[in-house]
Amino acid sequence: EPPTIAVSRYLETAPADGEPRVNQRSTHPLVGRSNPVSPAIEVRVEADRIVGEVTFDTRFEGHIGWVHGGFVAAGFDIIAVLACRLSGRAGPTGTLSVRYLAPTPVGVPLRYEGRLTGTEGRKLFASAQLVRCDDGQPTASAEAIAVSRS
Repeated sequence: EPPTIAVSRYLETAPADGEPRVNQRSTHPLVGRSNPVSPAIEVRVEADRIVGEVTFDTRFEGHIGWVHGGFVAAGFDIIAVLACRLSGRAGPTGTLSVRYLAPTPVGVPLRYEGRLTGTEGRKLFASAQLVRCDDGQPTASAEAIAVSRS
């Protein structure tokens, strides 16, 4: 008999409220501390926004000394979707638009900040920015729409 291959990193049983399962094994590709390819973004809620702190290392380097834009965008994806959850609803990313304002440096503490900016039917709107912690300068911004399941 072939071995069973896990199709998800989440637990097999969902909570009774139907919300997404909790990733007990911390293997998420962006925030999972036990995932060897994760930048381990430290995420928390601060009042009406989602904050994610990260220092990208050379694994995430594109041009010399700069974080590859795809990794910057991936961080915005998780921050924006979590910001949309502040509405009390959740769903996957429908659109994500990233604007690169300055090179994002490798080895420098950074802070993602995301806010829910509105809702329209099933659409949940968020905006976010990525700033350097040392001087507060933004390196990128994003607008996103998540699509709620209800």
